[in-house]
Amino acid sequence: MGKLDSEYLTNANMKDLEIVLDEGDDILKCIKIAMKQNNISKADIIEMTGKIKEFTVNYFIRTNLKAVDIEEPKEIFKADGEFKYEFARDHMFGRIRLLYNDQGKTFEGRLQKGKAVQDLKLVLRYMES
Repeated sequence: MGKLDSEYLTNANMKDLEIVLDEGDDILKCIKIAMKQNNISKADIIEMTGKIKEFTVNYFIRTNLKAVDIEEPKEIFKADGEFKYEFARDHMFGRIRLLYNDQGKTFEGRLQKGKAVQDLKLVLRYMES
């Protein structure tokens, strides 16, 4: 096998967009607005720092999908995910995987809805077109 040419990937024009949310902002709605306003069709969530509240996460126990609603604020330890935005339909789809602490235990789930606690920070990484 000859030399693998990876120049396109190493020279890709990747950009980071930092979003700081206000108290009570709908997290998914804010991601959609940010993608639309900045003409981003695909983005990865590479960072989420701060707390969220009034959120629902889905998770699996063996082969059963469960959902849990949490009202009180929880600190986010780690988050990642990806989203696509379809401009023609004004439609966004994707996922955010969260790690958060509740009563001394760490839990993982996929965010279905949630609100920001003041100054929740998200960083979206995307390829500039």
